[in-house]
Amino acid sequence: MFVEERQQRIAERARTEGRVDAAALAASFEVTTETIRRDLAADLEAADLKVVRA
Repeated sequence: MFVEERQQRIAERARTEGRVDAAALAASFEVTTETIRRDLAADLEAADLKVVRA
């Protein structure tokens, strides 16, 4: 899967579900949590998303 496609799917999931979990996304896309965090950072710039750390 290409980076752009993964980022788009993450943004769609965030909008649909209202929130996402980096560890769950990493497992789902079979990448590291660091990769997901980079993708989320890119999505933050492109979409109306915000980070909430728990």
